[in-house]
Amino acid sequence: MSTAIAWIGLAFGIWLANVALDDLKFKGGIGDYLIVAAVFGVLDFLLGTLIFAVLAVASLGLGLLFAFVTKVIVFAIILKLTSAVSARLEVKSFGTAIAAGFIISLCNTGADWVAHQLL
Repeated sequence: MSTAIAWIGLAFGIWLANVALDDLKFKGGIGDYLIVAAVFGVLDFLLGTLIFAVLAVASLGLGLLFAFVTKVIVFAIILKLTSAVSARLEVKSFGTAIAAGFIISLCNTGADWVAHQLL
């Protein structure tokens, strides 16, 4: 159940970032948001912790102190990877990816909170 809530939260975050940011282009409907969210989730599962750890070590531990900022950067990197893998999503710059990562991270945090309240 919590996985479904997280998946819907990711899809909502991608939709919200698409609405809010001009340089993030999305092609498709609701099902395509879910597919892109699934690709994003798989890449986050496979690479997210590794990227987070590399950034934490590279920043001499400051990445752990500012974990939310580090998570936004990780989401931005994963969003650019998702854009490279999926034809449904186009992220024009890394700055756009950072802004979208911030929006997605907020939605992901909200979805986690909802999941913990329900379960």
